[in-house]
Amino acid sequence: MSSEFYIPESSLVLNEAQRTVSVEVVFGMPAKDCLYHGICKIEPANAPHKADKPAKGTNGQAKPSTLTKAVVSATSTGQLVFRFHKDDMLRGKASRHFGSGYFIVLEDIRTPAWMNDSLDIHGYNISKGIYKVKEGDAWYEVAFS
Repeated sequence: MSSEFYIPESSLVLNEAQRTVSVEVVFGMPAKDCLYHGICKIEPANAPHKADKPAKGTNGQAKPSTLTKAVVSATSTGQLVFRFHKDDMLRGKASRHFGSGYFIVLEDIRTPAWMNDSLDIHGYNISKGIYKVKEGDAWYEVAFS
């Protein structure tokens, strides 16, 4: 790994008093058509996805279940916490992105304006890096700083 990567410290859990928003996430790198690791897209939960072409696998077949549901909160310390629902993920996807105990982001991504407005935060970048994963019975949690 490059020295550009870092592992932020975090012991956060979602707090009922924090403002939250439900989203659907596509994993991968925006510059690589959502391949590899990271967060490629963040969309409102249950938004119509008609305009999106389905992500393709290496054999040209549509990839199943490219969207993963999550709840996002912004903390008073400036972190963005994503809690991903396990029951919304294929086993291979969970293993690939969370199985090591770390969530890898290979490319910076700017959070969408609609999400920033919902969380009452100003523009936010999720920086490339290696982030610790906390695991519960029904979720994986990643805090971005």
